[in-house]
Amino acid sequence: MAAKKKPSSKKPALVSGQAVASLSNGFVLIKTSAHRDIPKSKEPHHLLQKAAKALSKPGIPRSAVFGDGTNKRLFSYSLDSEDPTRLVRVAFDGTRRVGRLVNGKFQPIKRVA
Repeated sequence: MAAKKKPSSKKPALVSGQAVASLSNGFVLIKTSAHRDIPKSKEPHHLLQKAAKALSKPGIPRSAVFGDGTNKRLFSYSLDSEDPTRLVRVAFDGTRRVGRLVNGKFQPIKRVA
């Protein structure tokens, strides 16, 4: 049995600050505090250098996807390089399965020998 969600309140949020710009759909950009000193490592050119270094290498580390491996039901998905209509599912232990998404669920393709 699913838990019932409480109806959301339609009350506007109360925010203190100075309105800087009004955007579409009722979004407003608000300046909420005075200027703070930014650490050298967080300055834009340092962040840009970090991003360039990270993006120069393809992919991301396995630890970023699977963490410490406590969740055995966690998978990563990618397109099959030979057939872009198929997906490759990789488990934490390195097991690779080829399949397709059917109604939003991964279905392995039966191999024909």
